[in-house]
Amino acid sequence: MRSSLARTLHTALILLTLSLPVLAREQELLQTSNDKDSVVETFSLETDGSGQLSRLWQRVASKPDRSYTLEQLQGGVVLRKEDGRDAIRFRALQVDPKQGGSFRMEYLYSGIPPEEYKTMDLELRKQEGGWNLFTPRDKRPVKSLHFLTNVTTFLGMKKIIGIRAVQVKR
Repeated sequence: MRSSLARTLHTALILLTLSLPVLAREQELLQTSNDKDSVVETFSLETDGSGQLSRLWQRVASKPDRSYTLEQLQGGVVLRKEDGRDAIRFRALQVDPKQGGSFRMEYLYSGIPPEEYKTMDLELRKQEGGWNLFTPRDKRPVKSLHFLTNVTTFLGMKKIIGIRAVQVKR
């Protein structure tokens, strides 16, 4: 009797589990670092139960997590501010939640008026193992971006005025 009851409960639990909708899943996409401090930011993608993109998460150990929906990304978001200026902006140019698409990162090259921004284009693609970022001309996934500061000397003092370059690490 107990064996029959145990089997029935076991079967019921399996059927219940299979009938529940698949929950959202998160995948780490990219880490960023810089030569100014030891801050490492982690960016992860959240997908819904069918594997479609739903949001981007930004995590820094010392700050609250931030998340951006696809709609927010299409309008453009500020990922980092320095001295009241947008240091890094990120925008979805053309994105399909099922397959990925193109993004543009703008970074402050020089905060000396008139401010000057440079851009880096990235491609988000869904592959067998999950989602990956690529530069438009490369076939290897980007795993990390390292920002090099742009420094100038003013009145004998060194001052960071922006981001000189972005190193892609694979």
